[in-house]
Amino acid sequence: MFRTIKGLIGTGLLIGVSMLASADNTVQSRQIVLQGGNGEQLTIGQLLLSPTQDGYSAVVKMDDAPYGDQFLSMRPFKCLESEKQQLCHLPYPYQNKQQIRQGELIDLEYQLLFIRRAPNDYGINPWFGVYYKLEWQNPPEGPIVGTLYETNLDVLAAPPEDPAIKPISEDDLYEADHAEHWLPQLIIR
Repeated sequence: MFRTIKGLIGTGLLIGVSMLASADNTVQSRQIVLQGGNGEQLTIGQLLLSPTQDGYSAVVKMDDAPYGDQFLSMRPFKCLESEKQQLCHLPYPYQNKQQIRQGELIDLEYQLLFIRRAPNDYGINPWFGVYYKLEWQNPPEGPIVGTLYETNLDVLAAPPEDPAIKPISEDDLYEADHAEHWLPQLIIR
């Protein structure tokens, strides 16, 4: 009988603690949309935000629907395709805490790396990297807006010596001519 009462109390405490945890860690889902200069919008995934002590856990879940499967340079890629350009998602291959807060969105930026290519290109070249520099407007309710920069993603070929340091620096980002890009703006709303 003692074990039964002890088990019931333990189960009750466990249920109470998990109810508190779920109330404090409400997951907010936002759409990730890429936008073209002509107003075209393409929803590519969701951002799942959960409050933490230091800000938010930020996990990107890409939708399968808008992507085509490509096998490029001996590996599979998910690519957004148009007549003008393809954008192939490049998952960051190293440690990413997936934590953000206002003014510190780099973990989220690293989940949204792409390589652009012409539809008739052979293979894929990390030299043509696409990096969306993000800004959170009116956090936590406001949108997160990204501006496209060009970068050479060859720096990701080898893991960083210190996993806490991200290998793409501000000096590696170049302002892009948005007229040359299919989807130059990213909006998370």
